[in-house]
Amino acid sequence: MNKKIIVIKSLNGGGAERILINFAKVFNKRFSSDQLKIVVLLKEGELLQQELPENIDFVYEPTSRLNRYLCLIKLFLFKKQIARQFCSENGSYELISFLEGWPDLIIHSVSDVDCKKISWLHCGFDLYSSLNPVRWFFNKYAVQSSVINCVSNYVKSSISNIKNTKTVYNFIDIDYIEQKATEEAIDDPRFIDENKKHIVAVGRMVYQKNFEFLLRAVKEYTKHDSAIVLHLLGDGELRKSLEDLVTKLGIEDHVNFVGFVNNPYKYIKNADLVCMTSHFEGLPTVVIESAVLGTPVITTKCGARELLELFNFPNEIEFDERVYASEIAKALTTRFEPIDRTLFEEKFSFDNFLNNMK
Repeated sequence: MNKKIIVIKSLNGGGAERILINFAKVFNKRFSSDQLKIVVLLKEGELLQQELPENIDFVYEPTSRLNRYLCLIKLFLFKKQIARQFCSENGSYELISFLEGWPDLIIHSVSDVDCKKISWLHCGFDLYSSLNPVRWFFNKYAVQSSVINCVSNYVKSSISNIKNTKTVYNFIDIDYIEQKATEEAIDDPRFIDENKKHIVAVGRMVYQKNFEFLLRAVKEYTKHDSAIVLHLLGDGELRKSLEDLVTKLGIEDHVNFVGFVNNPYKYIKNADLVCMTSHFEGLPTVVIESAVLGTPVITTKCGARELLELFNFPNEIEFDERVYASEIAKALTTRFEPIDRTLFEEKFSFDNFLNNMK
């Protein structure tokens, strides 16, 4: 098996980053860790709080917001030197950009090496604005890759003009998810209140996740039923504005800011419902993880339909707070059939994921 060198921008607590870390942990158990190297361009993100695989190299470590911009400038100016230092190996190997954007720039900055270059696209390309640097890097560099792996058919359709593409569902470590879900008890008194229905939302507090919409939908729901608590698992730049909105809406008793947690699975497992209100997604990992744990999910029209149909969850919902609130009520009173484990093993297996890295 050829060595794999995987490049990713950072270790923010998003789905793609978590998938890569879980993949590396399983890879290291099954193969020699020398056969895999992960190059992280910026040493930042919530996942740094976790126990990380040994085969990770960090390029730059930002010390402030200004320094972060300087690090990005250095990535652009010294891309060839960085690529030669971290991404050049003797012999045949695969050089992989795991998350579109900066990693594409780096892997295509070396042209005289014997390796196959693979790019990954995690989001519908049509959702990137024409001024977004990710779009520029992708159009200039990723299209030169031997193949572009798309995390869903929807994402693949967004670059239908490009021929060297295929759909590769993300790897989901079912055993790990099930183990973590029962590993430890939840001691949050707001979550274990049996007199309430508990809904969970997972993600970084950024524009994409659209948590403001979810808070307004919860406000609508509480007009008819006050026995509900929304637990927000995650952190990010918009947390303060979301906390202010909770106060403004008067729903402090119905929202619990849990923050970033290393183990979201115990919350998902014990929730009555998982809510997603993103503006856009590629293949939302939390939908799959929730399905593994037997917790239903409702989502906005964000690109999750492919998974919702696969798991027989309710269809995507319009961006209307009242409609979303009514769908919360409906989902909380609906019985969902358990999903056969073989479905996850067939669609989201480690071997299928690994085989598409060559």
